[in-house]
Amino acid sequence: LGQTEPVVSNNHLRSAQARVLAEAGIERAVWALSTGALVAPAATTVASSPYNGLQFLTLGNATGGFTVKVTGVSSFEVLVDAEGWTPIVGRSTVTGYDATDVRTKVHRRVQTPLIKLPDFGDTPCALCVKGDLEVKGTAAVSSIADTSCGNKYGVTTAGTLCLGQACDPTDPNWGNTGSVNGSTDTNATPNQPDDYQRNVAGSSFDPFMLTASQLDALRALARDYGSYYAGDTTFNSSNRIPSGKPIVFVDGNMATSGNPYSGGTFNGWLIVIGTATLAGNGTINGMLYATDDIQSSSGTNTINGVVISQNQDNNSGIDTTTTGNMTINYNCANARGNNNFPSGWFPKPGGWKEPSG
Repeated sequence: LGQTEPVVSNNHLRSAQARVLAEAGIERAVWALSTGALVAPAATTVASSPYNGLQFLTLGNATGGFTVKVTGVSSFEVLVDAEGWTPIVGRSTVTGYDATDVRTKVHRRVQTPLIKLPDFGDTPCALCVKGDLEVKGTAAVSSIADTSCGNKYGVTTAGTLCLGQACDPTDPNWGNTGSVNGSTDTNATPNQPDDYQRNVAGSSFDPFMLTASQLDALRALARDYGSYYAGDTTFNSSNRIPSGKPIVFVDGNMATSGNPYSGGTFNGWLIVIGTATLAGNGTINGMLYATDDIQSSSGTNTINGVVISQNQDNNSGIDTTTTGNMTINYNCANARGNNNFPSGWFPKPGGWKEPSG
């Protein structure tokens, strides 16, 4: 035992060192992507050296180093495969391999997807609907108060925009109720052609549509905060949206009525996997994001931030309605989450693996 124990201990030490070095490879990829040193490669494309898994990278005086391979999945996701080696790389295909070094080499492998959330300060609109939109009654949508992230349209739609009692700007009833005001216009008069975009290409919404991986990450974050709701959920005075949580995630349709916000205000992102129906009273300082429709027909609702309807499942009729006393004011800091969410790349929750080989 006295003879074998030092050997076993040394092997454990080298294994631990190799794993730490592999993790350093993941951190190197995070740094490169977040600082712009590496642009996320196209889907299925492997990044160029030194991020192609064929360059041995060392860390100052540390014994050993790592290789890191970055493969594109989408503009918001990559797959990173890192190998940590000690005392030196043992793969002959890797630049830095030394065939004359006969020391025993140990390696560990770590693999994880890295993802990046959209920058919701880059949306072109205060109310963004990937489908049809109806704005009428006393509903008001404006982006004129905050131009810190650039000039924004009041609304942008991929389908028909109905404003007041008309869906055609040449109709005399166009804009007879409802108000859309964009900072893209040269004056403060609402409902003018420069205040909105309509019938734009659906692909123009892609940069700020949440992918399945991004939704998974936000779902996991909400679970950590204790603000995840499974299935259809109604918030009211007896079941309020919790305060002090930067995110609330509803995995189903959501409806509000009465006074659904603790203290009358929710500060954060409200993510709905389905239709969001607002019929309560109160204020959201942040983002309302629904994968399907957003409807408001009663109550007094104010959203200071951004509202996005992905319109994933509903392709007919008026997809999103904004009526009653609904007010949407674009606010860049609130839209971005007030520094409560990663602005750079980060490992996808639940995606960390340590495969063999």
